[in-house]
Amino acid sequence: MAANSSSVQIVYAALARNVLVAFTKAGAVAWTGSSAMPSEAIHSFVDIGNQVLRLSGIRRAKLPAHPDHPIGDGRELFFRSFIVARLVFALCAVVSIHHGILHVKNREPIHDPFVNEILLGLAFVFEGAS
Repeated sequence: MAANSSSVQIVYAALARNVLVAFTKAGAVAWTGSSAMPSEAIHSFVDIGNQVLRLSGIRRAKLPAHPDHPIGDGRELFFRSFIVARLVFALCAVVSIHHGILHVKNREPIHDPFVNEILLGLAFVFEGAS
């Protein structure tokens, strides 16, 4: 499964988009104090890792067969994507539970909830497009 140059360009575009989204969500965490936004920000940062692993997997998939891998390294791309999916689930679950417990113990109102709503709406539009 050799990737062509347009596939690599798409992954780089997704990487750039995920960097912007992740830092925007992290800024929203600092601005609003929301307990839900940290999970969203972590999810976006893990997506950055996913894109980096995909680029690495694409590069490794192009390697020729050798004695350790007689059919090549093409399937490594799928394995790396699987690992990232597991990381997204586990890390976001832990962060959500942690922040949920903290906010139940120390109740504090959210500042500017409209910012969260706008960011989540934009994330739905842009992340749904990929």
